[in-house]
Amino acid sequence: LPNDIEGKVQYTINAWEEELKYHFKNEEEILFPAVENKDEKIDELIDEILIEHQEIEYKIKQLENSNEPGEILNDLGYILEQHIRKEERELFDRIQEVFGEEKLDELIEKIEPVKN
Repeated sequence: LPNDIEGKVQYTINAWEEELKYHFKNEEEILFPAVENKDEKIDELIDEILIEHQEIEYKIKQLENSNEPGEILNDLGYILEQHIRKEERELFDRIQEVFGEEKLDELIEKIEPVKN
C-alpha cells in the first residue's frame, strides 16, 4: 500500500474502478434481489447498505476532485470498515439464518466472478 496521500488517493480510485463498483453492482443486481422481500431484517439491512453504497461512491467522487484528500480518505476508510462489518456480521449472517449456508454460498459464488 502507498504511504503518501497521492498514492493512497490513486490506490483508492483504482480499487473503486477495478473492483468495488462491480462488487456493489453485483450485490445490487444479484444478491439483493435474491433475498429481499422475504425477511424484514434483511430488507432493513439492504436499505442501509444501499445508502452506504451511495455514500461511498460520493466520497470517491469527492476524492477525485479534492485538493485536500486526507480527510476524505479518513472518512472513506471509516465508512468502508463499517460497511464491510455490516455485510459480513449482519447481512450475511442473517441470510444464512433465513436461507441456509448453501444458499449464501451459492449467491456468493455468483457474485465473485462477475466483473462488469
